Amino acid sequence: MKPTIGLYKNDRYLKQHEAKIIDIDGMNLILNETIFFPTGGGQACDRGSINGYEVVSVYEKGDFIYHEMKDVSMFETGDTVELQIDWEYRFENMQRHCGEHILSGKIFQVCSGVNKGFHMGEDYMTIDIDIPEISWETCMQAELLANEVIWKNEDIIYHHFDTKEEAENFPLRKALNIERDITIVSVGDLNNPSDSVACCGTHPEKAGEVGIIKIYKTEKNKNMTRIYFDAGKKAYCNFVKKQEVLNLLNARYSSDDSTLIEKIDIADGKKQEIKDELNAIKNNMIMEFCERVLREQETAGYSEIFDAPAIIKMINGFSSKSYEPLVRMLKKDMRAVLVVPVSEENTVLLYSNGKFDCGAYVKSNASLVECKGGGSPVNARMVFGDFEAMDRFIKSVIR
Repeated sequence: MKPTIGLYKNDRYLKQHEAKIIDIDGMNLILNETIFFPTGGGQACDRGSINGYEVVSVYEKGDFIYHEMKDVSMFETGDTVELQIDWEYRFENMQRHCGEHILSGKIFQVCSGVNKGFHMGEDYMTIDIDIPEISWETCMQAELLANEVIWKNEDIIYHHFDTKEEAENFPLRKALNIERDITIVSVGDLNNPSDSVACCGTHPEKAGEVGIIKIYKTEKNKNMTRIYFDAGKKAYCNFVKKQEVLNLLNARYSSDDSTLIEKIDIADGKKQEIKDELNAIKNNMIMEFCERVLREQETAGYSEIFDAPAIIKMINGFSSKSYEPLVRMLKKDMRAVLVVPVSEENTVLLYSNGKFDCGAYVKSNASLVECKGGGSPVNARMVFGDFEAMDRFIKSVIR
């Protein structure tokens, strides 16, 4: 069999085409030629259909391109079939992949950083540049230069070579690592290209079709800098979402883009003042609560289920988290078991000096009193399925 001819290599704008099935391998159709781009070079394969049936995946193996189908029973070797690609998805990938080339070229221009890894994800793309730390200012410089390539609508040209020796005369961004059947994708004038690198992916004919390139953030990754970004419609849609969030924030803080951070800082300062005041009030209430508990334990009732004196006490409106300082404040002077109901959470907190083992009690009696929980000798938590179960337990503490 002759190798599959990848028509996308010379015409990225073919959306429909007729081809012949030259073999059927398992669930895969092998065609004499195809407009479907197979997964490779960091770019996902095309989506689409053959004779109206969905193509699950497209991949290259040796000299042939395999079109994986859900069912091949309706096909026979020798059939002429109609290929249809999902053009919106193809064009989106063309925008994004070309945007990656342009941005990588400009990063190389401004800081000599070489792209060592590329990933095209659903929500963003990443490139790994072989420099441990690239400043945000440098990234913004590269981003602006990359978008200027789009505004100039520079040409994107494919050059095909049979051997590595022929291709190495080009001004390449990084060295070739393939020996034959090489495609160089160049952006702009070859005398001073915005980018020129070997690539098997699909790209538009003009940089203007990329639309926009936007960097989102950077992070360190294995002694390199990973840059998160996107291009084309994906980048535009992301910007639209962010603008909607910005508009909501401006409405909430009665600000505009230029004063939003200032207004948020002012609001955060006021919230911190209120938080500090509330914490002071809460701490005072906890201290008073502890003093009352220590006084009342002198007359505490006896609990048969604990085989120890017990006090049932709470602060209205407090969450279980608000009682955390009690362990430190009560541990030394407690002689009774303190039972703290937190009704809103169907939770009971137990405190003691450790002679009555709170955690061991919960572990031994959880199934009996219909709760879950655990803890240490001086502090434990009992979480009930409903208020009624919690209420039955509270009533059983002191009869």
